[in-house]
Amino acid sequence: MTTQNKEHESSSSFSNEHLQVEVSRKPHCRVIVDITVSPQGAQAAYQKALKNINKEVSIPGFRKGKAPISMILANYQKAIQSEFQEVALQTAFVEGLSLADIHPLKKGYVGHPKVQECSPEKGVHFSVEIEEHPIVPTVNLDDLVIEKASKPETTDEEVANALWQVQMQFVAYEEIKDRPVEQDDFVDISVTLLSDPPQQAIDNQRTQVNQKGLPSWLLKNVLGLEAGQSVEGFTEPSKDQEQADFQPTPYQLTIHGIYQGTFPTQDDELATRVGLKTLDELKEKIRERLSHQLDEEFYRGEVRKLEQCLFEKYSFSIPKSTIEARANYYLQQFLQAEQRSDLGAKELSKLKNDFEQHSEKVLILSYLLSKIGSDQQIQINEEDVKQELLRQIALIPSGQNSLDIYSKNDNLKQEIHDIALTRKVKQFLLDHTRRVSS
Repeated sequence: MTTQNKEHESSSSFSNEHLQVEVSRKPHCRVIVDITVSPQGAQAAYQKALKNINKEVSIPGFRKGKAPISMILANYQKAIQSEFQEVALQTAFVEGLSLADIHPLKKGYVGHPKVQECSPEKGVHFSVEIEEHPIVPTVNLDDLVIEKASKPETTDEEVANALWQVQMQFVAYEEIKDRPVEQDDFVDISVTLLSDPPQQAIDNQRTQVNQKGLPSWLLKNVLGLEAGQSVEGFTEPSKDQEQADFQPTPYQLTIHGIYQGTFPTQDDELATRVGLKTLDELKEKIRERLSHQLDEEFYRGEVRKLEQCLFEKYSFSIPKSTIEARANYYLQQFLQAEQRSDLGAKELSKLKNDFEQHSEKVLILSYLLSKIGSDQQIQINEEDVKQELLRQIALIPSGQNSLDIYSKNDNLKQEIHDIALTRKVKQFLLDHTRRVSS
C-alpha cells in the first residue's frame, strides 16, 4: 500500500495492580494486545463465574443461586471453567484496552484470543489482535508549501467558442445524399474503440466536421466518407496535452448521415432564444460562466498540490478493513458505470489494487481535513451552504459539480453541507500555505 514505507511497528507497556498489558502496533492499525492477569485478578473472575453458574443451574431442593458452592463445584466443573475463561478474558480485555487507551474500530477486525494460561491459581495470559481507529497527526501549518501558479483568465477565443456552442443548439439542418463529407458539414457519427471488449466512445452523435467539433485524428478520417461508410484507425494523443504514457487504441468510425447546417446569426434574437435580452448580455453571461469554471479549475489545481503536500508530510496508518470497504464501493461503482461483468481474475485484481491505493489516499486526506477543521474550530453557516449550492449548479455545464443536484436524494442538503465545510477547511489551508517559485 502507498503508506507502508511510512508505517512502523512499536511496542509499549501498561500495568496496574492486577493487570499487565503489552501493546504491539503493526501496519494498517493492527494492534496485538497481550494481557496478563495476576492470580488475585483471576480469583475475582473465578468467583464471578461461580455466581453466574449458580444463578443459572437448577439443583433439587434449592432455589436458583442458593445452592451450596461445594455442590456447584462438584457437578458443574466444565461449565464453571468455560464461564471463568469467558469472564476473565472479557473483563481483562475491556480493562486492558482502557488502561492502554486503545480504541477498537467498531466494525474492524477482531481476532480470536490466543490463550496461554487460564487458571484461578496461576492467573490468566492471552493475546488478541484487533484493528483500532487511526491515530491522526496534528498538522503544522508552517509545513504547507506548494508551487506558485498564476490564475488563468478567460480569453476572447473561449467566449467565441462557447457562443458557437449556443448557436449549435439552433442550427437548421438539411440532409445531403449526393456527395461525401466536406469541411464544416455536420455528420451523425459513431466511434467504437476496438478494445477487449469493444467500447462505444460516440453513439450516433451529431457534430460539425471541423477542429471545434472533432479531434484531428478523427477529422482527417471523416473527410471524404459517404453516409453509411465505416473506416478504422488509431487514436492519437492531443497536441495540447502531455500524455507520456499514451497508448494508441484501434477504433472504427461510422458515418450515419451528412447534413448542411445553417447557423443562426449572432444577434439579440439569438440571446432571446436562451432567455436573455441582448447579444452583449449573452456574451457577458458566457464570460461569467467560463470565469467560474476557470476559478474552479484553478482552485482544484491548488487543492491537488495542497493534498499532495499533506499526503507526503502527514501520511498515517489506515485500517485495512476500512480501505477494502471503500475500494469495493469504488469498484462496484466502476463496474456498474462501465457495464463490465466480464473481467478476468488478473484484471479484476489489478483494478481492486488500484482502487485500494486510491482509497487509502482519499481516507488519509479525509481524516486530516476533518481533524484540521476540528482543531481550528472551522464551522459553516446557512449562507455557506447556499453559496455552495449555487456553485454546484453553476458547474453543472462543465461536469465539475460534486453531486447530482437533481437526484432524488433525501440527504442532498447534508451532502452540500459536507462539501461546503470541506471547501472551507481547504480554503483555510490554502490561505495559510506558502507558495514558492519552481
